[in-house]
Formats: sequence, structure tokens, C-alpha cells
Amino acid sequence: MNEAEGPPDEADPGRPAPPPLGKAVLWSMGVAFVVMQALLITLGFAVLDALTLGLLFVVMPILSVAQLAMIKTMQPGRSEAYRSSIVSLVVLGSIAIVTGVVLRGTESLGLVFLPLPEFVAWSAGLTVALVIAAFLFRAFAQAMSIPETDLVQHLMPRTSAERREFAVVSLAAGYGEEAAYRGYSIPLLAALFGPVGAVAVSSVAFGVMHAYQGGLGMVRTATMGVVLSVGLLASGSVLPGMVAHAAFDLLAGLVLAEHLMVPGGGTRVSDHTTELDSAEGPSWK
Repeated sequence: MNEAEGPPDEADPGRPAPPPLGKAVLWSMGVAFVVMQALLITLGFAVLDALTLGLLFVVMPILSVAQLAMIKTMQPGRSEAYRSSIVSLVVLGSIAIVTGVVLRGTESLGLVFLPLPEFVAWSAGLTVALVIAAFLFRAFAQAMSIPETDLVQHLMPRTSAERREFAVVSLAAGYGEEAAYRGYSIPLLAALFGPVGAVAVSSVAFGVMHAYQGGLGMVRTATMGVVLSVGLLASGSVLPGMVAHAAFDLLAGLVLAEHLMVPGGGTRVSDHTTELDSAEGPSWK
């Protein structure tokens, strides 16, 4: 096992505990959640759908943005961040799937098996589209001198053990985020906003969920959400998107990170290992 890339990033047991969410954040989240419940139920949505949509489009985005305020007081190790992400992603996707299956059945979630050649073609095509989009955003970031956030660079795996954990995170993201923000959400949102509106709303929320990546990262993630949403609507199945999402995350984190991220000062991501290992940052999901 080659550990030459750097020592494992372990959390400092003596670091201060993360501060509680501010009352303003909790009040805002609570009010928005209640208003959304009332609106959705008035429009005829089932209570279980209203609760799940509230979780996906109010609670998770607000928590993701509020989490940024904790950056200076938290310093989890990468393994700690990976493990918490795996749990949250699997739980989020499972809630969406259970809700959808109980109320409408598996086909309503896009859990439809395509013929193998079609499945492979859609999975490969979406993966390539995501990679192209990521390279275009890198080119734009370089042209505009917009570096990747320190937190994103800090979360890149350094050791063989971290790479294995990151691979599991990638698989969990492909499952959880596609199940929640594509398979479950888009059919329901389409009833309110139409297909285009559904893609826009779900992709914006998906981007905000990645607030730790900074402004450019949120736009980049939202754009990738659009790509994956179009794949769902065109193919009729969420499964190719799950595969493509996981494959892209694996490529971006384990193979192409050096080529996709723009470090500050024009240096390479690997040049920041020592500096970023001491950087402070929150759990990222």
C-alpha cells in the first residue's frame, strides 16, 4: 500500500466543538419549512411528500449554507468527513425512495431497467458530458482567476485508505443524490412547474447543497444537475444518472483532480497538501 501522498488527515481531538446553529437560522428554516408544508398540502400533495420535499428543498440547502459559518471552528479529518457524508447521502436517498415507492411505485422514481446497450450508452454519455462540463468550468475559472476553495482541496483524498473511503462516498452520492434530487423530485416538481421548471428548481437546490464549494462550485454543480436531469427525462430512467454521477465523482476525486481544480496562486493541487492538511473546514455534506 503506497502512502507516499501524505499522512492520513486525522481530526484533532482537542479542537473546539462546532457551534450550534444560530437562532435566526433555525427560525428561518422552521418558518420556511412550515410555509412549504402548508402550500404543498393545499395543492394536494400527500403529507409524506410534503415532508420529504421540505427536507430536500428547505432543510438541506439551509443547513448547507449555514454550515459555512462553522468552518473556522471545525477541523474534521477527511475520513471523518467521508464517513458522515456516506451516512447522510444513503439516508437522504433512502428516504426519497421509500417515500416514492410507498406513494407511487418504483417507476415513478425512474427506477426502470433499460436494455443493456441503451443503459451503457446513456451511462457513458452522461459521464462524458459531466467531464466535459467540469473541464469547461475549469477553463472559465482559470480565465477569471477563480481558485477552488481551500475546503474542496482539503477534502481530496491523500492516502490509499482515504481513496478507498472516497470511492464509497462517490457511490453513495450517485445513489443518494440522484434518487433524491432527480428520480424523486423532478416528477413531483414537474406537476407544479413543468419539466423545465422542475429541472431548474431541483438543480438550483442541488447546487446550494454544495455551498462548501463556493460560488463557482455551486454553479458548476447545478449545471451538472441539469445534465443529469436531462438524462433522466430523455431516457426515462434514473439508473444511468446514478452510474454517471458515481463514475464522475470517482474520476474527479481519484484520477482527474489535478486537471479539474484550479488552486490559488496558480500552483498545483498537490503543492497544497501540507497547507491544506491544516486547513479548517466542516463536514461537507
